[in-house]
Amino acid sequence: MNVSTSDIRQYMICPRIVYFQKDDKDRCEIIDERVVKNLFIKEISFDDLLYSIDWNDSETIEQLLLKSLKNSEDRIREIYKDDLDNIDQKIIFTAKEELTDEIKKIAERLWNRLNTDEVLIKRLMTPIDIEKRVYSDRFGLYGIIDKIVIFDDEEIPSIVKLGNSPNIGVWKEDRTQLTACIMLLEEETGRVIGKGVVEYFRCGRPVLVEINRYDRRLVLNVIDKIKKIQMGRLPEREDKVFCNYCTYKEECNVKRSLLSKFF
Repeated sequence: MNVSTSDIRQYMICPRIVYFQKDDKDRCEIIDERVVKNLFIKEISFDDLLYSIDWNDSETIEQLLLKSLKNSEDRIREIYKDDLDNIDQKIIFTAKEELTDEIKKIAERLWNRLNTDEVLIKRLMTPIDIEKRVYSDRFGLYGIIDKIVIFDDEEIPSIVKLGNSPNIGVWKEDRTQLTACIMLLEEETGRVIGKGVVEYFRCGRPVLVEINRYDRRLVLNVIDKIKKIQMGRLPEREDKVFCNYCTYKEECNVKRSLLSKFF
């Protein structure tokens, strides 16, 4: 049994979702405007065009983002052909329109970040490789690293996140997923990698993260716990803010009701 880096992130958010997903691999995500916008944004973040010239002002960044948005449509239609060919094409049109309106804000956020350290910010976002597949027999772990970037003449992993970022640092689940990616890249390259990047693209905020032994220990512990879940162990239920919006809300409540009969 193998564990993915996305499983690790999901476990940090809610272990029970990992449990329900193990028997529900065929459940399809609903393709709506939000999902398509996220496909566009990730593709833009990969686009060499965005990093090809100096970011002299927010208007320059905005124009580059708009050009990347235009260029990315053909790519995502080809890459995600099985998913996008079968949906209402108005969804793609609407997603592009909404993202066009959002791009000005993304450009302004990026420009504001550049004022703190222009060279570092752009360096942390510029990929030399994208969607690198990595695997470790030793850990029973696999995943896809969104970007490989250069920092201090060293190749380090970067994961791109499309939601909001915390005011300081990174979300714990993102830190743990990044640590798993670092461990996989170390396994492949045979070198120690103590840093990685979590890029909150919508916020214009790439964050350089230094990991430590506690992060590595957490990843190993989570891998063990996920493997137990894969063997059928049901994690304890925790009531969280997002429970009411969870895809597995009904299954989770049924399991809780059944288990309560034995206690």
